[in-house]
Amino acid sequence: MSNILRIGAAFLHEKRHEHLSDEVTYKRAGQTEIYPSATPVDAVNEFLDEDGVVIQSRLRDFIIRPEDLVIDGTETRPIARDLITETDEATGIKMVFHVVSDNGSPVWEWSGEYRNAILVHTKLLRMETQ
Repeated sequence: MSNILRIGAAFLHEKRHEHLSDEVTYKRAGQTEIYPSATPVDAVNEFLDEDGVVIQSRLRDFIIRPEDLVIDGTETRPIARDLITETDEATGIKMVFHVVSDNGSPVWEWSGEYRNAILVHTKLLRMETQ
C-alpha cells in the first residue's frame, strides 16, 4: 500500500515549483553561479531581548529543491554568506540577499515532512538598479 500523504506532498511540491517559483542567482564566494528556481517567502521572527523587549527580525526565505543546489558539479547545502539575487521583472531592480542565521538558528532547514525542499534563511543585503 502506498503512502498517500507522501504522494500528495510530492505532487504539491512539484506544483509549487512549477507555478510559484522564479529563477534566482545563487552565488558562493569563489565558485560558479547557479540559477535555481526558488519560491520566496517573507518571514518575521520575534524574540525578547535581555530587557524583555520584543525584537522583530524580518527575513526573506527561499524554498529551493535540493537537487537544484549543484555548484561546480557537487550537490551542496547553503552556508552563511552565500548570496541569492532575485530580480523584480516589472522594475528590473535586483535584490541581493545573504544567507544568514537568525537568532542562532541554522541557515537552512528542510521544508516539509518528506524533505522535498530546502528553506534558506536570508536577509536583504542591498538593492541594485539598472
